[in-house]
Amino acid sequence: MDGPHKLLLPLGGRPLIRHPIEAVFAAGLDPVGVVVGAEAEAVRDSLADLSVVVIENPDFASGLSSSVACGLAWAAERADAAVVLLGDEPEIDADVIRRAVRAWGALDAPAARVRYSDRPGHPVIVRLPLPAGVSTAGDRGLWGQVAAMSGVHEIVVCEGAPIDIDTKGDYRQALARLPH
Repeated sequence: MDGPHKLLLPLGGRPLIRHPIEAVFAAGLDPVGVVVGAEAEAVRDSLADLSVVVIENPDFASGLSSSVACGLAWAAERADAAVVLLGDEPEIDADVIRRAVRAWGALDAPAARVRYSDRPGHPVIVRLPLPAGVSTAGDRGLWGQVAAMSGVHEIVVCEGAPIDIDTKGDYRQALARLPH
């Protein structure tokens, strides 16, 4: 998207990035790490009142996989699993996050992702450290890297997938769908 950094776009009276982070807190997850790249200082400032750890990705221009790698490296030092969300999905629901974590915990699976009624999506949950041979490099995304692992599950929820804001049209749609 051209123009201002999309994670800082106003939505419902606050920056877009705050929506999924607030859902994570509402789901009861802690600690929360947020990987930043472009306009890192402005994104950090928009989160100043939240109890998050901001993780700077110096290689953000290489793509999303480098941010995933930064976040998973941070999480692996603190936990035995990570719940991965995207900052540009403002409709992510705390209850879906809670249900996904609870279901994954009962599965004893190396990884899982939510399958919404209309498509797969986030959160993606992975056991840490990632098994040898699983890489976060490349353009396939986290799920693409772990999907071939044995014992990976999808957690089905009835809700439609949250909007993923990648274009100006997506942002306009989000403005129309979310309360102001």
